[in-house]
Amino acid sequence: MRTLLFLAAVMPLLMGCDSGATDEIERALVELTRIRDQKQTELKDYFEHVNETVTSAREDEQLVSAFTELRSLYLGVARPSGSDGYRPIAAIERDIVERYLDEYQVFYDVHFIESDGEVFYTLLKQPNLFQNIFAGDLAGSALARQLRANPESSAVDFTFMNFTSEPSAFFAEPVRTDGEHLGWIVFQFASLRLNEIFPYEPLLGVTGEVFLVNRDQFMLTDSYNSPESAILRRHLSAENIEAKFAEGEGRKTVVDYRGHVALTSFEVVDIAGFEWLLIAKIDRDEVVTRQYMSAPDTYREQVLAVLRDSGRAYSDAEPPARDHTVNLDEYLRVDTEEVLYTPGVSTCTAVIVSLPGEFAYMAHVSPYDRIYGGSRTDLVGSISKRITDFEIADKRMRDLEVVVVTPHIQYSEQLIDELVEDGLFLSQITIMKNPDARCADVTYEFSTNTTFVTWCSSVGGSGERVQLSREAQSVGEIMEGFLVDEG
Repeated sequence: MRTLLFLAAVMPLLMGCDSGATDEIERALVELTRIRDQKQTELKDYFEHVNETVTSAREDEQLVSAFTELRSLYLGVARPSGSDGYRPIAAIERDIVERYLDEYQVFYDVHFIESDGEVFYTLLKQPNLFQNIFAGDLAGSALARQLRANPESSAVDFTFMNFTSEPSAFFAEPVRTDGEHLGWIVFQFASLRLNEIFPYEPLLGVTGEVFLVNRDQFMLTDSYNSPESAILRRHLSAENIEAKFAEGEGRKTVVDYRGHVALTSFEVVDIAGFEWLLIAKIDRDEVVTRQYMSAPDTYREQVLAVLRDSGRAYSDAEPPARDHTVNLDEYLRVDTEEVLYTPGVSTCTAVIVSLPGEFAYMAHVSPYDRIYGGSRTDLVGSISKRITDFEIADKRMRDLEVVVVTPHIQYSEQLIDELVEDGLFLSQITIMKNPDARCADVTYEFSTNTTFVTWCSSVGGSGERVQLSREAQSVGEIMEGFLVDEG
């Protein structure tokens, strides 16, 4: 139901894009570009504020005064001429906290660094306090290199520093008194702030996201398709990212970091002196499923016609020996190196739902089941509920695979729609059909995630032939053919 509700919400918006598009692929690319441009505007506005805040520090008398006072107290250097007497350190640090709360909360931390590299203050009292940025472990850091190279005003792109667990960018403003360079006020900008600019975009669906990538092909924002932080940890394809940096702006279909084919709209952006790649993307499989759901009755008939009329690739492979037999009107689950088997699929249907390498269910569905319009059983619904309630999180629905085996499609033709309603894309559904067969014996091998279908010939036929699920077209692949034809 989640997927259908989402499709119902976004379809009018996508259909209304003024793009001259004739199919969902083009409309999706237009929407990706629109969201990409919107995010670029938000990003530039945000960092314009960041830059203004940084440069305002050199005129912030209270902050500069606190810098000079602490520098004298901690490092024993003379205070500038005309300065008043020393204040208690606690009072000075209280002033810094107040200024931070008033003006500088956009930053994670504030560091005071003396011109020779000594760090004599950090708001959060991080481990670099009273270390020298130009010596020891910190000497080779990006911040140290940048301060040496450009002491007047330095910005350091997102990096890991050994004194903080937060991947951060740094902005340094020099402190001068009577022409003397005393050091720098360095603002630490945590990468998690970038995530606030890149929240989940409902119009991009289940797989869509917008993110930033640096010149070294590392993500600078987290992925909504992974629970682990991707910031400076997930490295993307050098070939893909370098090509996009070279082109500057455009739209591409690529294999993304999860191994899925994705539609992307990208642009190289110059933000705060940093050159980043801004990418908006969505899985092509999701877009193809949107197209199907825009006219399910029409496309369903076309899919079924292909399944009826197309040839089948047969294999010489022998089905493995069975470990468990699934009887009519029941299903079994397996999560070890075992083999499931169900015989005599004729006016009934076999359904295999698997998460490769983790678990699989096999059901033998009779004509009394809900997929036939009956009410006695609902095996597919029961499996779906078990999976969503106990097996996996929503995001992992993308990794499920469903194989439906039936000689003659006599179940409700709404089964494809019901599987999509449960959160699957068409590319995850494979229907194995053979109108020339009398029945099918179905074997599922967990170790290879392969379904072996032994088609039993009709009367007067030529015996039994084996078909493998991995050699059959998915519904998504069939649907892709229609999109190409329409384009």
